[in-house]
Amino acid sequence: MHGSDFNIALFIFFIPYILFEVPSNLVLKKLAPSTWLSLIMILWGISTIGMGLVNNFEGLIAMRVLLGLFEAGLFPGMHISPSLISGLIY
Repeated sequence: MHGSDFNIALFIFFIPYILFEVPSNLVLKKLAPSTWLSLIMILWGISTIGMGLVNNFEGLIAMRVLLGLFEAGLFPGMHISPSLISGLIY
């Protein structure tokens, strides 16, 4: 990598993260939080391993986009899961 490639690779993560946070909430309503969080964590791990295995800039960009896509559902899922559990307890 050279020039601003590293900055582009860091920035490209936030585009799918922002775009897919709301659709992730909609999926979270359809699936159980435990299922959704488990699925995105497995996919998140696979994309992270993929970042370590790529050999060119385009592959890194593709993996960063996938990482942003999978990580978009983590923050909402972590916050809705305790509220669902506490609603069942109380």
